[in-house]
Amino acid sequence: MDTKSLLFISGITGFIGTSLLMNNKITNKFEIIGCSSSKNYKLTEEKLVEISSEKMEKYLNQANEIRLLHLATFFSMDKEDDEKVNAANLTFGINLLEKLQNLPIKKIIYINTIFTLSDEKEILNSKYVHTK
Repeated sequence: MDTKSLLFISGITGFIGTSLLMNNKITNKFEIIGCSSSKNYKLTEEKLVEISSEKMEKYLNQANEIRLLHLATFFSMDKEDDEKVNAANLTFGINLLEKLQNLPIKKIIYINTIFTLSDEKEILNSKYVHTK
């Protein structure tokens, strides 16, 4: 790994994650790795390549400086999805922060766009909001 800072993106294959990867100002400034749906990725020559968990650990442990961009989320208002919402948001978030806690994190950026879709008051009391 060269002297670029490492940018770790959770939700790298989602809408915002893939949009960011098209921005040369970001891709030229950072070494980029990320995860999405239990898979790990590295940006190589403007293309996401799936990498192993061991390779992901290697990139994280060799980094001099890490920035975390946390975009990953799962949204549902269906009560039947409450366990999935909890696992995908709360449990994943806790596990991610525990994995990174002893690494040189310079900045954490958390983005949640759910309220750009709707102003429904019921979302405020949903399981989803409680997991974020």
